[in-house]
Amino acid sequence: MIDRRNLLTATGATFLAGLAAHQAWAFGTPALQAFSTAIGQVDHFSRQALNGGISIANWREGLDHVFSNLDPDDVRNAIEFDRLLNSAGIAERGVATAPVRLQLENGERLAFFPKFFTVGRGRAIIPHGHSNMISAHLTLQGRFHLRQYDRIAIEDDALLIRPTIDEVVTAGNLASIGDPDDNIHWFIAEEHACTLDIILTNLDASTSSAFDIFNIDPMEAAALGQDIWRAPRLSVADGLAKYG
Repeated sequence: MIDRRNLLTATGATFLAGLAAHQAWAFGTPALQAFSTAIGQVDHFSRQALNGGISIANWREGLDHVFSNLDPDDVRNAIEFDRLLNSAGIAERGVATAPVRLQLENGERLAFFPKFFTVGRGRAIIPHGHSNMISAHLTLQGRFHLRQYDRIAIEDDALLIRPTIDEVVTAGNLASIGDPDDNIHWFIAEEHACTLDIILTNLDASTSSAFDIFNIDPMEAAALGQDIWRAPRLSVADGLAKYG
């Protein structure tokens, strides 16, 4: 378990959201100072997860606590939500994305990759699992039907999965993945929805690939018993055609 008092003082670093000079003054406001502090804490936890200082479960717990103290309106303002939305647009299938500009004052590179996702009504972040990466997804606008699954095993043509989460998430809700807990996720936008994503790759630097993603077909999964299912793997094109 993470000590909540240590959480709040995890790092004294100050982050700036956005590179535009006209925004620099904004971090004098309490809301944007809170966002700056939160991003510093996320970076601290991410560095700790990468160097083995904390477990992935503690990383998830830490981010849950950090983002539970933020107002989604304040996050949207801090990351220039309207600019990102205009930049990303809406994809015909699946998601549209835009990079989120977060900068450390001293120029040090962030340990994680921030990204903006936007999904049109009825479209989806298609069901997929991960290897050598974890992520967290803060809903900023709209509503998703979220399903998640444990990753039990990776086969050449399938993933063995176990259902864990089936719920609706709205603005302010954070959904994260572990490795292998809750490792597979599937977001269906019940209305136009957007997320701020925190992505952490290369958990094991000794592997040949910084990360891998496996698209799956949960609707065609075969029951194996004990609530474990064998879900066929899909190409990106087939995954988008069926689920996007």
